[in-house]
Amino acid sequence: MPRYGCGKIAKIILQKFSDCNLSGDMIDVFLYLIRLQSAEGYVSAIRYNDVSTTVGMSYTSFYNCINGLEKNGFIQVLNRHKKHGWDIFIVDNDFVTDKDDEKGYVKINKDFIYSEEFYKLRANEKIIALRISSYTTDGYKFYLDLNTELTTRWTGITNKQLIRSYIENLRVFFDIRNEGEFYTAKEKDNAPRDEVTAVNENTTAEQQTFTEQKNVIGQQTAAECVKQTKINKYKYIFKSNGMPATEKALYSPAHYYIKQQLISICLKCKIKYREYDNELNDTVTVVHQYKELGIDIVYQKVKESFETLAGVAPRNVNFLMNQYMNKKFA
Repeated sequence: MPRYGCGKIAKIILQKFSDCNLSGDMIDVFLYLIRLQSAEGYVSAIRYNDVSTTVGMSYTSFYNCINGLEKNGFIQVLNRHKKHGWDIFIVDNDFVTDKDDEKGYVKINKDFIYSEEFYKLRANEKIIALRISSYTTDGYKFYLDLNTELTTRWTGITNKQLIRSYIENLRVFFDIRNEGEFYTAKEKDNAPRDEVTAVNENTTAEQQTFTEQKNVIGQQTAAECVKQTKINKYKYIFKSNGMPATEKALYSPAHYYIKQQLISICLKCKIKYREYDNELNDTVTVVHQYKELGIDIVYQKVKESFETLAGVAPRNVNFLMNQYMNKKFA
């Protein structure tokens, strides 16, 4: 089955962070890009405004980060467009098949990596945090001995006192135990989260069945809605084959990749959007459900929805997809 999205950073790239002496801002921008990339390494419609909303930096800093990443061989800028955004290729971070996974990677689809606390860390602290997180997935403990050359290889730093100060600043993300020259680390369950996931997971929700949508030919649409009433928030989660989409599925690597592709279509079709709109996220969920038909076909139907039915409303995408399926299987 084709992979949609990535959610991984190759370990050889992590080593290059230290070798090239990247700044903390460059690391933040790079992590932002790979969160949105395809399995092949492409990311489209990157705009300063969207990056600034998430990472928080000036245009000059953003421009310098992109130039620095390109100069050091981490990315290739394929196209610069003032309105449609920049199209970028991530070098050496393709994960199309299981064979690609064998080169080694760190999962970056973790909330704390996109939290305000993480953005405040120094570059070497971010590198160590990413390295430790690769060993503490699924609740495992990581054992770090300062007498080995491991942290030196990670950061290029030989000063143990400085490394200790780095580790101390990571306690907000990890449960760290100090035993002299020896540390144990385990990722905290309550580590800081990015704003989007925090809103959707930390607010109380009362679920109730929403009115089933019908299309013009009287057939039940492929998706039923469940309305979740939250604190000043309304979210519609679409069902696929009778099973509601989960929060984990909504904010998976595929979610971020599909969402960025939809934003690209919005820009090209001159459709206004807000990155954190529930309606945009709901459309992502609908596209995700139909992706087995072929992602290019689904995106074409989305474009038709934008152009002919005016907007990103999930019901419009459902309507066109149902028409397509009725014709295909007639």
